[in-house]
Amino acid sequence: MTVSSYIEASRSSAYPNTPIRLWRHTCAYITFSLFVFLGACADYENNDYYPEHSIQSHTPTPARLYTTPPFGLTFTCALLECSELKELKIENRGGSVLGIEHLSLPQHDSFQINLFKESSPGWFDSIDFPSRQYPIFLQAAESIILRVHHRPSAIPQKDKEKAIQIHWFDGRKPQSINNLNKEKLPIHTLKLKNATPELKTTAINMGYVAPGNTKIQNIHILNPQKNKSILAVRHIDWQQHKKQPLRYGLGWLPHADPHQAIKIPIVYQPKHVQTSRNTSLIYIHGQKKPLLVDIKATSHQNPKIRLDEIKLGRLQYGAIPYGQMAKKTLTFHNDGGRDAMLTIETLGISDGMVLDWPKRRIIKVLESTSISMRLSCQQGGQHFGQLRATLTSIDNDGLDTALDSTDIKIEAFCDKPEINVMPRTIEFPLLAANWQRKSLPLRISNHGHGPLTIEKINIENKAEVTYRIKTSKPLPLTLQPGDPDILVFVHVKTHQEGSIKSMLQIKSNDVYTPEVYIPVELKVDGCEKVCPLAYATADCSQGRCQIAACTHSWYDTNNNPDDGCECSAD
Repeated sequence: MTVSSYIEASRSSAYPNTPIRLWRHTCAYITFSLFVFLGACADYENNDYYPEHSIQSHTPTPARLYTTPPFGLTFTCALLECSELKELKIENRGGSVLGIEHLSLPQHDSFQINLFKESSPGWFDSIDFPSRQYPIFLQAAESIILRVHHRPSAIPQKDKEKAIQIHWFDGRKPQSINNLNKEKLPIHTLKLKNATPELKTTAINMGYVAPGNTKIQNIHILNPQKNKSILAVRHIDWQQHKKQPLRYGLGWLPHADPHQAIKIPIVYQPKHVQTSRNTSLIYIHGQKKPLLVDIKATSHQNPKIRLDEIKLGRLQYGAIPYGQMAKKTLTFHNDGGRDAMLTIETLGISDGMVLDWPKRRIIKVLESTSISMRLSCQQGGQHFGQLRATLTSIDNDGLDTALDSTDIKIEAFCDKPEINVMPRTIEFPLLAANWQRKSLPLRISNHGHGPLTIEKINIENKAEVTYRIKTSKPLPLTLQPGDPDILVFVHVKTHQEGSIKSMLQIKSNDVYTPEVYIPVELKVDGCEKVCPLAYATADCSQGRCQIAACTHSWYDTNNNPDDGCECSAD
Protein backbone atom coordinates (compact mmCIF):
# COMPACT_ATOMS: atom_id res chain seq x y z
CA MET A 1 0.00 0.00 0.00
CA THR A 2 1.40 3.42 -0.94
CA VAL A 3 0.92 6.63 1.02
CA SER A 4 -1.69 7.97 -1.42
CA SER A 5 -3.75 4.75 -1.34
CA TYR A 6 -3.62 4.76 2.45
CA ILE A 7 -4.97 8.29 2.60
CA GLU A 8 -7.66 7.47 0.05
CA ALA A 9 -8.82 4.49 2.05
CA SER A 10 -9.00 6.55 5.18
CA ARG A 11 -11.55 8.91 3.71
CA SER A 12 -15.06 8.31 5.07
CA SER A 13 -18.44 9.63 3.91
CA ALA A 14 -19.35 10.02 7.57
CA TYR A 15 -17.42 13.25 7.68
CA PRO A 16 -17.89 14.84 4.23
CA ASN A 17 -15.83 17.99 3.78
CA THR A 18 -15.52 18.82 7.46
CA PRO A 19 -12.45 20.01 9.45
CA ILE A 20 -12.57 16.80 11.44
CA ARG A 21 -12.11 14.76 8.28
CA LEU A 22 -9.17 16.92 7.18
CA TRP A 23 -7.48 16.59 10.58
CA ARG A 24 -8.01 12.83 10.47
CA HIS A 25 -6.37 12.60 7.03
CA THR A 26 -3.39 14.62 8.17
CA CYS A 27 -2.79 12.50 11.30
CA ALA A 28 -3.05 9.30 9.29
CA TYR A 29 -0.49 10.54 6.76
CA ILE A 30 2.02 11.59 9.44
CA THR A 31 1.65 8.31 11.37
CA PHE A 32 2.18 6.15 8.29
CA SER A 33 5.16 8.18 7.10
CA LEU A 34 6.85 7.94 10.51
CA PHE A 35 6.32 4.19 10.55
CA VAL A 36 7.91 3.74 7.12
CA PHE A 37 10.88 6.00 8.01
CA LEU A 38 11.71 4.17 11.29
CA GLY A 39 11.54 0.80 9.58
CA ALA A 40 13.83 1.96 6.81
CA CYS A 41 16.37 3.30 9.31
CA ALA A 42 16.45 0.02 11.21
CA ASP A 43 17.07 -1.94 8.00
CA TYR A 44 19.80 0.49 6.94
CA GLU A 45 21.66 0.13 10.22
CA ASN A 46 21.66 -3.66 9.74
CA ASN A 47 23.13 -3.23 6.24
CA ASP A 48 20.05 -4.92 4.83
CA TYR A 49 18.46 -1.81 3.46
CA TYR A 50 18.98 -0.79 -0.12
CA PRO A 51 16.96 2.05 -1.68
CA GLU A 52 14.91 0.91 -4.62
CA HIS A 53 17.08 2.65 -7.20
CA SER A 54 16.34 1.26 -10.63
CA ILE A 55 16.15 3.10 -13.92
CA GLN A 56 13.74 2.21 -16.68
CA SER A 57 15.85 1.37 -19.71
CA HIS A 58 14.67 0.01 -23.04
CA THR A 59 18.17 -1.01 -24.21
CA PRO A 60 19.39 -4.57 -23.70
CA THR A 61 23.00 -3.35 -23.48
CA PRO A 62 24.16 -3.38 -19.83
CA ALA A 63 26.08 -0.61 -18.15
CA ARG A 64 29.88 -0.97 -18.29
CA LEU A 65 32.41 0.79 -16.04
CA TYR A 66 35.63 2.04 -17.61
CA THR A 67 38.44 4.15 -16.17
CA THR A 68 41.18 6.20 -17.77
CA PRO A 69 43.88 5.21 -17.10
CA PRO A 70 42.63 1.65 -16.71
CA PHE A 71 45.50 0.48 -14.46
CA GLY A 72 45.05 2.99 -11.64
CA LEU A 73 47.38 5.88 -10.78
CA THR A 74 51.16 6.08 -10.54
CA PHE A 75 52.98 8.88 -8.70
CA THR A 76 56.68 9.57 -9.14
CA CYS A 77 56.95 12.43 -6.64
CA ALA A 78 58.97 11.35 -3.59
CA LEU A 79 60.54 14.46 -2.09
CA LEU A 80 58.87 16.38 0.68
CA GLU A 81 58.90 19.66 -1.20
CA CYS A 82 57.09 18.30 -4.26
CA SER A 83 53.43 17.58 -4.97
CA GLU A 84 51.70 15.79 -7.81
CA LEU A 85 48.11 15.84 -9.17
CA LYS A 86 46.59 12.95 -11.09
CA GLU A 87 43.10 12.49 -12.54
CA LEU A 88 41.10 9.32 -12.93
CA LYS A 89 38.25 9.45 -15.42
CA ILE A 90 35.31 7.17 -14.50
CA GLU A 91 32.77 6.70 -17.34
CA ASN A 92 29.90 4.54 -18.43
CA ARG A 93 30.67 2.86 -21.74
CA GLY A 94 27.57 0.70 -21.70
CA GLY A 95 24.06 1.24 -22.93
CA SER A 96 22.04 1.53 -19.72
CA VAL A 97 22.43 3.75 -16.69
CA LEU A 98 25.37 3.00 -14.30
CA GLY A 99 25.05 3.68 -10.57
CA ILE A 100 28.01 4.29 -8.25
CA GLU A 101 27.28 3.92 -4.54
CA HIS A 102 30.87 3.96 -3.15
CA LEU A 103 34.03 5.73 -4.29
CA SER A 104 36.92 6.10 -1.86
CA LEU A 105 40.63 5.93 -1.13
CA PRO A 106 41.77 4.59 2.31
CA GLN A 107 42.72 7.42 4.65
CA HIS A 108 46.35 8.36 4.09
CA ASP A 109 48.27 11.47 5.11
CA SER A 110 49.86 11.74 1.67
CA PHE A 111 46.63 11.94 -0.38
CA GLN A 112 43.74 14.34 -0.85
CA ILE A 113 40.85 13.45 -3.18
CA ASN A 114 38.05 15.47 -4.81
CA LEU A 115 35.27 14.55 -7.19
CA PHE A 116 34.09 16.60 -10.19
CA LYS A 117 31.47 16.31 -12.92
CA GLU A 118 31.27 18.21 -16.19
CA SER A 119 28.30 20.55 -16.08
CA SER A 120 28.99 22.18 -19.46
CA PRO A 121 31.71 21.72 -22.06
CA GLY A 122 35.02 22.47 -20.38
CA TRP A 123 33.40 23.38 -17.06
CA PHE A 124 33.55 21.04 -14.06
CA ASP A 125 31.65 21.35 -10.80
CA SER A 126 32.65 19.75 -7.51
CA ILE A 127 30.19 17.10 -6.37
CA ASP A 128 29.70 15.02 -3.23
CA PHE A 129 31.02 11.51 -3.03
CA PRO A 130 28.35 8.84 -3.54
CA SER A 131 26.77 6.80 -0.77
CA ARG A 132 24.32 3.95 -0.58
CA GLN A 133 21.47 6.37 -0.03
CA TYR A 134 22.63 8.82 -2.66
CA PRO A 135 24.42 7.07 -5.50
CA ILE A 136 25.76 8.83 -8.57
CA PHE A 137 24.06 7.83 -11.83
CA LEU A 138 25.91 8.02 -15.12
CA GLN A 139 24.06 7.85 -18.38
CA ALA A 140 25.66 6.17 -21.36
CA ALA A 141 28.93 7.95 -22.32
CA GLU A 142 28.69 10.14 -19.19
CA SER A 143 31.69 10.43 -16.82
CA ILE A 144 33.04 11.92 -13.61
CA ILE A 145 36.59 12.96 -12.71
CA LEU A 146 38.42 11.86 -9.53
CA ARG A 147 41.35 14.13 -8.73
CA VAL A 148 44.03 12.73 -6.40
CA HIS A 149 46.60 15.12 -4.95
CA HIS A 150 49.74 13.39 -3.65
CA ARG A 151 52.23 15.12 -1.37
CA PRO A 152 54.83 12.89 0.37
CA SER A 153 54.52 12.94 4.13
CA ALA A 154 57.33 13.07 6.67
CA ILE A 155 55.30 10.83 8.96
CA PRO A 156 56.04 7.14 8.22
CA GLN A 157 52.91 5.37 7.02
CA LYS A 158 51.95 1.84 7.84
CA ASP A 159 52.30 -0.66 5.03
CA LYS A 160 48.64 -0.71 4.03
CA GLU A 161 47.12 -1.17 0.60
CA LYS A 162 46.66 2.03 -1.39
CA ALA A 163 43.83 1.56 -3.87
CA ILE A 164 40.79 3.41 -5.22
CA GLN A 165 37.65 1.42 -4.47
CA ILE A 166 34.56 1.70 -6.72
CA HIS A 167 31.26 -0.07 -5.96
CA TRP A 168 28.77 0.16 -8.86
CA PHE A 169 25.63 -1.48 -10.18
CA ASP A 170 23.68 -1.72 -13.41
CA GLY A 171 20.78 0.74 -13.25
CA ARG A 172 18.43 -1.65 -15.00
CA LYS A 173 18.40 -3.86 -11.91
CA PRO A 174 17.36 -2.96 -8.35
CA GLN A 175 20.22 -1.68 -6.17
CA SER A 176 21.19 -4.56 -3.85
CA ILE A 177 24.24 -6.29 -2.54
CA ASN A 178 23.74 -9.13 -5.01
CA ASN A 179 23.87 -6.75 -7.98
CA LEU A 180 26.91 -4.83 -6.70
CA ASN A 181 30.23 -4.87 -8.55
CA LYS A 182 33.43 -3.97 -6.68
CA GLU A 183 36.55 -2.67 -8.41
CA LYS A 184 39.99 -1.84 -7.04
CA LEU A 185 42.42 0.40 -8.87
CA PRO A 186 45.89 0.38 -7.25
CA ILE A 187 47.86 3.53 -6.53
CA HIS A 188 51.61 3.22 -6.94
CA THR A 189 54.00 5.57 -5.08
CA LEU A 190 57.68 5.63 -4.36
CA LYS A 191 58.14 4.55 -0.75
CA LEU A 192 60.09 7.07 1.33
CA LYS A 193 62.78 5.75 3.65
CA ASN A 194 63.91 7.27 6.94
CA ALA A 195 67.27 8.94 6.49
CA THR A 196 70.13 8.48 8.94
CA PRO A 197 70.83 11.91 10.45
CA GLU A 198 74.21 13.61 10.53
CA LEU A 199 74.37 15.98 13.48
CA LYS A 200 76.37 19.02 12.42
CA THR A 201 75.85 20.91 15.66
CA THR A 202 76.99 18.85 18.63
CA ALA A 203 77.08 21.77 21.08
CA ILE A 204 76.07 25.43 21.23
CA ASN A 205 77.96 28.03 23.24
CA MET A 206 76.03 31.28 23.05
CA GLY A 207 78.52 33.12 25.21
CA TYR A 208 77.51 36.30 26.99
CA VAL A 209 74.04 37.79 26.50
CA ALA A 210 73.04 40.78 28.59
CA PRO A 211 69.80 40.48 30.61
CA GLY A 212 66.86 41.63 28.49
CA ASN A 213 68.58 40.82 25.17
CA THR A 214 67.90 37.88 22.87
CA LYS A 215 70.23 35.59 20.94
CA ILE A 216 69.31 32.80 18.52
CA GLN A 217 71.48 29.97 17.21
CA ASN A 218 70.45 26.98 15.12
CA ILE A 219 70.99 23.26 15.53
CA HIS A 220 71.84 21.84 12.09
CA ILE A 221 70.89 18.24 11.29
CA LEU A 222 71.87 17.14 7.78
CA ASN A 223 70.18 14.52 5.61
CA PRO A 224 73.28 13.03 3.95
CA GLN A 225 71.46 10.36 1.94
CA LYS A 226 71.72 10.28 -1.84
CA ASN A 227 68.60 8.20 -2.38
CA LYS A 228 65.01 9.24 -1.82
CA SER A 229 65.09 9.17 1.96
CA ILE A 230 63.46 11.70 4.22
CA LEU A 231 64.89 13.05 7.46
CA ALA A 232 62.10 13.98 9.85
CA VAL A 233 61.98 15.11 13.49
CA ARG A 234 59.44 13.19 15.54
CA HIS A 235 59.73 15.03 18.85
CA ILE A 236 61.96 17.51 20.70
CA ASP A 237 62.47 17.86 24.44
CA TRP A 238 64.87 19.09 27.13
CA GLN A 239 66.91 16.84 29.38
CA GLN A 240 66.22 19.07 32.39
CA HIS A 241 62.67 20.26 32.80
CA LYS A 242 63.09 23.47 34.71
CA LYS A 243 62.22 27.09 34.23
CA GLN A 244 65.00 28.69 32.24
CA PRO A 245 65.58 31.34 29.56
CA LEU A 246 66.52 28.67 26.98
CA ARG A 247 63.71 27.60 24.65
CA TYR A 248 63.00 26.32 21.16
CA GLY A 249 62.13 28.85 18.49
CA LEU A 250 59.04 28.73 16.28
CA GLY A 251 58.46 28.36 12.56
CA TRP A 252 61.07 25.74 11.63
CA LEU A 253 60.57 22.88 9.17
CA PRO A 254 60.77 19.47 10.87
CA HIS A 255 61.89 17.49 7.80
CA ALA A 256 64.55 17.62 5.11
CA ASP A 257 65.11 16.10 1.67
CA PRO A 258 68.46 14.55 0.65
CA HIS A 259 71.40 16.96 1.04
CA GLN A 260 69.17 19.38 2.96
CA ALA A 261 69.30 20.23 6.66
CA ILE A 262 66.80 20.72 9.45
CA LYS A 263 67.48 23.92 11.37
CA ILE A 264 66.10 24.05 14.91
CA PRO A 265 66.38 27.54 16.44
CA ILE A 266 67.50 27.83 20.07
CA VAL A 267 66.49 31.07 21.75
CA TYR A 268 68.25 32.52 24.81
CA GLN A 269 66.50 35.45 26.46
CA PRO A 270 67.73 36.01 30.04
CA LYS A 271 65.85 38.27 32.40
CA HIS A 272 68.30 38.04 35.29
CA VAL A 273 72.03 37.45 35.75
CA GLN A 274 72.45 33.70 35.54
CA THR A 275 74.15 30.83 33.71
CA SER A 276 71.99 28.39 31.75
CA ARG A 277 72.96 24.87 30.72
CA ASN A 278 70.75 22.15 29.26
CA THR A 279 70.77 19.36 26.72
CA SER A 280 68.46 19.31 23.72
CA LEU A 281 66.87 15.91 23.00
CA ILE A 282 65.95 15.49 19.32
CA TYR A 283 64.03 12.35 18.36
CA ILE A 284 64.32 11.38 14.68
CA HIS A 285 61.98 9.04 12.80
CA GLY A 286 63.59 5.62 12.46
CA GLN A 287 66.06 6.24 15.32
CA LYS A 288 65.63 4.70 18.78
CA LYS A 289 67.91 7.07 20.68
CA PRO A 290 67.65 10.87 20.57
CA LEU A 291 70.32 13.20 19.29
CA LEU A 292 71.97 15.12 22.15
CA VAL A 293 73.11 18.73 21.84
CA ASP A 294 74.63 20.49 24.85
CA ILE A 295 73.58 24.14 25.05
CA LYS A 296 75.02 26.79 27.35
CA ALA A 297 74.73 30.54 27.73
CA THR A 298 75.43 33.14 30.39
CA SER A 299 74.37 36.61 31.41
CA HIS A 300 77.36 37.01 33.79
CA GLN A 301 79.59 39.57 32.18
CA ASN A 302 82.73 38.85 34.24
CA PRO A 303 84.41 35.46 34.77
CA LYS A 304 82.72 33.28 37.38
CA ILE A 305 84.31 30.16 38.83
CA ARG A 306 82.45 26.92 39.53
CA LEU A 307 83.60 23.46 40.67
CA ASP A 308 81.73 20.20 40.02
CA GLU A 309 83.38 17.78 42.46
CA ILE A 310 83.58 19.99 45.55
CA LYS A 311 80.96 19.58 48.29
CA LEU A 312 80.94 22.09 51.14
CA GLY A 313 84.27 23.38 49.89
CA ARG A 314 86.11 20.14 50.80
CA LEU A 315 88.25 17.87 48.65
CA GLN A 316 88.45 14.55 50.49
CA TYR A 317 91.05 12.00 49.48
CA GLY A 318 90.11 9.45 52.08
CA ALA A 319 92.68 6.85 53.15
CA ILE A 320 95.92 6.81 51.16
CA PRO A 321 98.40 3.93 51.56
CA TYR A 322 101.77 5.18 52.73
CA GLY A 323 104.24 5.70 49.91
CA GLN A 324 101.58 5.71 47.18
CA MET A 325 100.26 8.57 45.04
CA ALA A 326 96.58 9.50 45.15
CA LYS A 327 94.95 11.57 42.42
CA LYS A 328 91.79 13.66 42.36
CA THR A 329 90.55 15.45 39.26
CA LEU A 330 88.89 18.82 39.66
CA THR A 331 86.86 20.41 36.87
CA PHE A 332 86.91 24.20 36.94
CA HIS A 333 84.20 26.03 34.93
CA ASN A 334 84.15 29.62 33.77
CA ASP A 335 80.45 30.53 33.88
CA GLY A 336 81.16 34.14 32.97
CA GLY A 337 81.17 36.05 29.72
CA ARG A 338 84.95 36.69 29.45
CA ASP A 339 88.00 34.48 29.05
CA ALA A 340 90.04 34.18 32.25
CA MET A 341 93.26 32.79 33.71
CA LEU A 342 92.89 30.13 36.41
CA THR A 343 95.52 30.27 39.15
CA ILE A 344 95.80 27.82 42.08
CA GLU A 345 97.90 28.64 45.13
CA THR A 346 98.55 27.04 48.52
CA LEU A 347 97.23 28.74 51.65
CA GLY A 348 98.48 26.09 54.04
CA ILE A 349 99.36 22.40 54.15
CA SER A 350 100.31 19.99 56.94
CA ASP A 351 103.74 18.42 57.26
CA GLY A 352 104.19 15.10 55.57
CA MET A 353 101.69 15.85 52.72
CA VAL A 354 102.95 16.67 49.21
CA LEU A 355 100.60 18.23 46.57
CA ASP A 356 101.37 18.68 42.90
CA TRP A 357 99.21 20.38 40.23
CA PRO A 358 99.48 22.74 37.22
CA LYS A 359 99.58 26.26 38.57
CA ARG A 360 97.96 28.24 35.69
CA ARG A 361 95.40 27.49 32.99
CA ILE A 362 93.30 29.63 30.59
CA ILE A 363 89.54 28.96 30.62
CA LYS A 364 87.45 30.43 27.82
CA VAL A 365 83.86 31.63 28.11
CA LEU A 366 81.56 28.85 29.36
CA GLU A 367 84.36 26.34 28.95
CA SER A 368 86.06 24.18 31.56
CA THR A 369 89.41 22.64 32.36
CA SER A 370 90.25 19.51 34.36
CA ILE A 371 93.24 19.53 36.70
CA SER A 372 94.75 16.48 38.41
CA MET A 373 95.59 17.10 42.06
CA ARG A 374 98.23 14.52 43.02
CA LEU A 375 98.82 13.89 46.72
CA SER A 376 101.34 11.72 48.53
CA CYS A 377 102.02 11.49 52.27
CA GLN A 378 105.31 10.96 54.02
CA GLN A 379 103.84 10.66 57.49
CA GLY A 380 100.99 8.58 58.78
CA GLY A 381 97.81 10.04 60.19
CA GLN A 382 95.37 12.84 59.34
CA HIS A 383 96.48 15.59 56.96
CA PHE A 384 94.89 18.93 56.09
CA GLY A 385 95.53 21.66 53.55
CA GLN A 386 93.88 24.62 51.88
CA LEU A 387 94.08 25.95 48.32
CA ARG A 388 92.69 29.02 46.60
CA ALA A 389 91.55 28.97 42.94
CA THR A 390 91.29 32.41 41.33
CA LEU A 391 90.00 33.59 37.94
CA THR A 392 91.80 36.70 36.69
CA SER A 393 91.08 38.73 33.58
CA ILE A 394 93.36 38.58 30.58
CA ASP A 395 94.02 42.23 29.70
CA ASN A 396 96.04 43.54 26.83
CA ASP A 397 98.23 45.53 29.20
CA GLY A 398 99.33 42.36 30.96
CA LEU A 399 97.80 43.29 34.32
CA ASP A 400 95.96 40.55 36.21
CA THR A 401 92.73 41.56 37.92
CA ALA A 402 91.19 38.99 40.27
CA LEU A 403 87.49 38.70 39.45
CA ASP A 404 86.33 35.56 41.24
CA SER A 405 87.88 32.97 43.58
CA THR A 406 87.02 29.99 45.73
CA ASP A 407 88.83 28.21 48.59
CA ILE A 408 89.29 24.46 48.69
CA LYS A 409 89.94 22.52 51.89
CA ILE A 410 91.90 19.28 51.49
CA GLU A 411 91.49 16.32 53.83
CA ALA A 412 93.44 13.07 53.66
CA PHE A 413 94.42 10.21 55.92
CA CYS A 414 97.71 8.43 55.41
CA ASP A 415 97.59 4.73 56.21
CA LYS A 416 100.88 3.79 57.90
CA PRO A 417 100.25 0.84 60.22
CA GLU A 418 103.14 -0.33 62.43
CA ILE A 419 103.24 -3.81 63.90
CA ASN A 420 104.43 -4.32 67.44
CA VAL A 421 105.16 -7.84 68.75
CA MET A 422 106.00 -8.67 72.37
CA PRO A 423 107.97 -10.55 73.55
CA ARG A 424 110.60 -10.73 70.84
CA THR A 425 111.60 -14.33 71.74
CA ILE A 426 109.71 -17.48 72.71
CA GLU A 427 111.58 -19.83 75.05
CA PHE A 428 110.28 -23.16 76.31
CA PRO A 429 111.56 -24.83 79.53
CA LEU A 430 113.55 -28.06 79.34
CA LEU A 431 111.33 -30.80 77.92
CA ALA A 432 111.47 -34.55 77.67
CA ALA A 433 110.63 -36.56 74.58
CA ASN A 434 106.94 -37.01 73.71
CA TRP A 435 105.92 -34.05 75.82
CA GLN A 436 103.38 -31.33 74.73
CA ARG A 437 103.57 -27.74 75.92
CA LYS A 438 102.04 -24.32 75.19
CA SER A 439 104.10 -21.15 75.11
CA LEU A 440 103.37 -17.95 76.92
CA PRO A 441 101.17 -15.61 74.78
CA LEU A 442 102.77 -13.53 72.06
CA ARG A 443 101.04 -10.10 71.85
CA ILE A 444 100.57 -8.26 68.53
CA SER A 445 99.39 -4.62 68.49
CA ASN A 446 99.14 -1.72 65.97
CA HIS A 447 101.20 1.34 66.96
CA GLY A 448 100.78 3.17 63.64
CA HIS A 449 97.98 4.83 61.62
CA GLY A 450 95.38 2.97 59.63
CA PRO A 451 94.37 -0.69 59.72
CA LEU A 452 97.03 -3.37 60.25
CA THR A 453 96.25 -6.61 58.44
CA ILE A 454 97.80 -9.82 59.80
CA GLU A 455 97.82 -12.10 56.80
CA LYS A 456 99.71 -15.19 57.96
CA ILE A 457 101.60 -16.64 60.96
CA ASN A 458 103.79 -19.64 60.21
CA ILE A 459 106.57 -21.76 61.76
CA GLU A 460 108.47 -24.62 60.16
CA ASN A 461 108.34 -28.09 61.78
CA LYS A 462 111.51 -30.07 62.47
CA ALA A 463 112.36 -33.72 63.04
CA GLU A 464 112.72 -33.22 66.79
CA VAL A 465 109.51 -31.23 67.26
CA THR A 466 106.08 -30.44 65.78
CA TYR A 467 104.53 -26.93 66.11
CA ARG A 468 100.93 -25.76 66.07
CA ILE A 469 99.81 -22.08 66.07
CA LYS A 470 96.65 -20.77 67.74
CA THR A 471 95.41 -17.14 67.72
CA SER A 472 92.72 -15.33 69.69
CA LYS A 473 91.05 -14.43 66.34
CA PRO A 474 91.07 -16.34 63.06
CA LEU A 475 93.41 -15.21 60.27
CA PRO A 476 93.56 -13.07 58.25
CA LEU A 477 92.52 -10.34 60.65
CA THR A 478 92.53 -6.53 60.78
CA LEU A 479 93.79 -4.62 63.76
CA GLN A 480 92.99 -0.93 64.13
CA PRO A 481 95.10 1.40 66.29
CA GLY A 482 93.84 1.10 69.88
CA ASP A 483 92.24 -2.34 69.36
CA PRO A 484 92.98 -5.05 71.97
CA ASP A 485 96.14 -7.06 71.33
CA ILE A 486 96.03 -10.22 69.31
CA LEU A 487 97.26 -13.22 71.33
CA VAL A 488 99.37 -15.89 69.61
CA PHE A 489 100.18 -19.25 71.25
CA VAL A 490 102.75 -21.77 70.01
CA HIS A 491 101.97 -25.38 70.84
CA VAL A 492 104.86 -27.85 70.68
CA LYS A 493 105.16 -31.65 70.75
CA THR A 494 108.63 -33.14 71.20
CA HIS A 495 109.81 -36.30 69.46
CA GLN A 496 113.49 -36.79 70.32
CA GLU A 497 116.33 -35.23 72.27
CA GLY A 498 118.19 -32.22 70.98
CA SER A 499 118.45 -28.41 71.00
CA ILE A 500 115.93 -26.88 68.57
CA LYS A 501 115.88 -23.30 67.23
CA SER A 502 113.04 -22.17 64.91
CA MET A 503 111.59 -18.91 63.54
CA LEU A 504 107.98 -17.80 63.89
CA GLN A 505 107.07 -15.72 60.79
CA ILE A 506 104.34 -13.00 60.94
CA LYS A 507 103.24 -11.40 57.62
CA SER A 508 101.35 -8.08 57.64
CA ASN A 509 100.90 -4.81 55.72
CA ASP A 510 103.37 -2.95 57.89
CA VAL A 511 105.11 -0.37 55.70
CA TYR A 512 108.65 -0.94 56.94
CA THR A 513 108.55 -4.52 58.29
CA PRO A 514 106.00 -6.54 56.37
CA GLU A 515 107.59 -9.73 57.77
CA VAL A 516 108.49 -10.12 61.44
CA TYR A 517 110.55 -13.11 62.68
CA ILE A 518 110.35 -14.28 66.31
CA PRO A 519 112.96 -16.86 67.52
CA VAL A 520 111.53 -19.98 69.15
CA GLU A 521 113.99 -21.98 71.31
CA LEU A 522 113.64 -25.25 73.24
CA LYS A 523 115.77 -28.22 74.38
CA VAL A 524 114.73 -31.87 74.65
CA ASP A 525 116.75 -34.09 77.07
CA GLY A 526 116.56 -37.35 79.01
CA CYS A 527 113.98 -37.88 81.71
CA GLU A 528 116.56 -37.93 84.56
CA LYS A 529 117.84 -34.51 83.52
CA VAL A 530 114.41 -33.01 82.92
CA CYS A 531 113.06 -34.39 86.21
CA PRO A 532 115.93 -34.53 88.81
CA LEU A 533 113.95 -35.92 91.78
CA ALA A 534 115.43 -36.22 95.30
CA TYR A 535 116.01 -39.82 96.44
CA ALA A 536 113.78 -41.06 93.61
CA THR A 537 113.79 -42.42 90.08
CA ALA A 538 111.81 -40.22 87.58
CA ASP A 539 109.06 -41.36 85.19
CA CYS A 540 108.30 -39.07 82.11
CA SER A 541 105.98 -41.35 80.20
CA GLN A 542 102.82 -39.35 81.09
CA GLY A 543 104.16 -36.03 79.80
CA ARG A 544 105.21 -34.76 83.22
CA CYS A 545 107.58 -35.59 86.05
CA GLN A 546 106.41 -38.49 88.20
CA ILE A 547 108.09 -40.72 90.84
CA ALA A 548 108.75 -44.19 89.53
CA ALA A 549 110.47 -45.46 92.73
CA CYS A 550 112.12 -44.12 95.91
CA THR A 551 115.66 -44.80 96.98
CA HIS A 552 116.20 -47.36 99.82
CA SER A 553 114.90 -46.07 103.13
CA TRP A 554 113.24 -43.02 101.55
CA TYR A 555 109.50 -42.58 101.16
CA ASP A 556 107.04 -40.29 99.29
CA THR A 557 104.40 -39.36 101.77
CA ASN A 558 102.79 -36.32 100.09
CA ASN A 559 102.50 -37.53 96.47
CA ASN A 560 104.37 -34.41 95.29
CA PRO A 561 107.08 -35.14 92.70
CA ASP A 562 108.58 -31.70 93.18
CA ASP A 563 110.22 -32.68 96.50
CA GLY A 564 110.84 -36.31 95.50
CA CYS A 565 110.90 -38.89 98.29
CA GLU A 566 111.07 -36.48 101.14
CA CYS A 567 110.73 -38.83 104.15
CA SER A 568 113.60 -40.98 105.49
CA ALA A 569 113.19 -44.15 107.56
CA ASP A 570 116.10 -43.16 109.85
